[in-house]
Amino acid sequence: MTNRKTLWRRKVRQRLIKSLGGKCVRCGTKYDLHFHHFIPSLKSISMNKAIRTNYHVAKHEAKKCVLLCGNCHRKEHGWN
Repeated sequence: MTNRKTLWRRKVRQRLIKSLGGKCVRCGTKYDLHFHHFIPSLKSISMNKAIRTNYHVAKHEAKKCVLLCGNCHRKEHGWN
């Protein structure tokens, strides 16, 4: 069962994903997308926390990110 806050957060996340192109910038997949701060020093808040805070904060933070699928994101950070 999902509550109103969860549904709102999903909607915000989907809107931000769409605004960034809706697919992984490396492989082009449209599934399991993650926000990746391509310049870590510009990161002021995690995207998860930004989405929970305010849409405008999340939108501003998303401009500092690119979309990566889960596999490409793990490779980027060396977690594989």
